[in-house]
Amino acid sequence: MISNGVFTGLIEELKKLPGVGQKTAQRLAFFILKMPDQEAKAVAQAILDVKDRIRLCSLCQNISEAEVCEICRNPKRDQTKVLVIKEP
Repeated sequence: MISNGVFTGLIEELKKLPGVGQKTAQRLAFFILKMPDQEAKAVAQAILDVKDRIRLCSLCQNISEAEVCEICRNPKRDQTKVLVIKEP
């Protein structure tokens, strides 16, 4: 049984990911613990970057760094049609 508060906290956060239960969260937490510091920090930074910089296009819901994605901004695209998607 794992009783370290910080480690348990990581497991609890990982369980919030889709398809990740207790055992998978524990395996991921141990993997992260064993990763070299730079790699673990790179993963953490990538998550923060996505949360800070990525959004859903206001027209089609594709992922984008801008309010409107590159596809919807393309002047060659047929502006009379929009394909709206639930998830990219």
